[in-house]
This record gives sequence, C-alpha cells and structure tokens, in this order.
Amino acid sequence: SDEKKLERDIAFGFAKISVLLSESLHRVVALDTASKGRVVWSRTLHPGATWHRLVHGGQFISVNDPHGNGGVNDHEVLSVSYVEKGGVSSHIEWTCFDGLTGKEFSRQVDEISKAPIQVVPLRSSSHHHHDTSKSCRQVALLVHSDKTTTVVPDTARSYAIVNEALAASENGLYVHHLDKSTGAFEALLVQKDSGAGHADSFKLVTVGTTLFDPKQERIINVV
Repeated sequence: SDEKKLERDIAFGFAKISVLLSESLHRVVALDTASKGRVVWSRTLHPGATWHRLVHGGQFISVNDPHGNGGVNDHEVLSVSYVEKGGVSSHIEWTCFDGLTGKEFSRQVDEISKAPIQVVPLRSSSHHHHDTSKSCRQVALLVHSDKTTTVVPDTARSYAIVNEALAASENGLYVHHLDKSTGAFEALLVQKDSGAGHADSFKLVTVGTTLFDPKQERIINVV
C-alpha cells in the first residue's frame, strides 16, 4: 500500500525534504518528496532584499570531521539576504533555521559598507546547542566589492571554522573578484591578517589576474 511504502521510504532514508529558494517571491519553501511535493513549511525573507542565498554544507572537508561529509547531512540551513539602501549603509540579514521543520534558531542584521560579490559556504562538523542568539553550524565568508571580507555569523566559533578551512588545504582557500565594467577577473587567496586590530581578521591577496575586453566579451556570471 502507499502507506507502507511511505513507512519504508522513511525508515530507509529515501524520504527527503527539498528546501527551495525563490528570490523573486522572497520565500523559502520546503517540499516533502515522499508526499508528491507537499509543502511542509515556508518562510518569508526580507521583501526589499537585492538578493538571497542559502548556505548548506561546504566544499571544504573539516580536519576534525571523522565522516568527511562536508556538513551536507546537517539539518541546519543559513539564509543570507543583502538589503541595499542606496546612499546610506546597507546590511546583511541572516537567519539560521531547521531545514526539516522551519524552526528558527537564530537571526541577526549586520551593517556593511560595500556590497557582497561572493558568498563562500563553510560549515562545522561539530554539533552544538543553540545557547546564543547568533549561533549556527553553517557559516558563510562574504567577499565584498572593496576586497574585504565578512564572516556570518560574527562569532568566535565562525572565525574558527574559517581558520580551519584555511588550514585544511595545502593550497589554501581561494575566492574571486570580478569587475564587469573593466573585464578584470582576479583570483584571491584568503589569509589571516596579523596586522589588523581584530585577532581573527582576514585579508585577500591577489595571486592572478585575467582581463576580458568588455567590448568583445561580456562576463555573465562566475561559479
């Protein structure tokens, strides 16, 4: 019967919840794949945001992760919304929530001076209790248009995860900077900034530059 099939799918892990983002509707929707796409829960994001991103897992395997799954099996999801305010300072609004139930764990608004141009997903392999209003297992490193960085959430634990990602690869952690008006594409190496006032600050060092003539080639996107 359909009921027994559903029980079997759940027991063997075949039943999945798909968490989908609609930027145009400013909503996150969770669908039950074992029940013909039934909507399990939905969340409304900031309606005035320029863009939204979902962060879940990361391509960097933690040196402390015995399973090596990159955090993709974790229930927690981090949503990041960029709200542009024109002449005044803009801000990032992030929310950490349970992908299975939609329950909100933490939320915060962080003021920023320059627009983010890249969102680098990171994650922690350790499970923890949400004993603060800023905690989340998912972490994002934001690269801004002025080649500065922001860590979301802004906690000591999040900075430790970035430091772990820097140490996990012999080649280091790389991001990019793209100027569509000039056609300049830069590869940037993330390093600890020992000269900064903050003990856990990071800087971007240019390691390579490629130029595309905007009159002949137009860069649409970089992934």
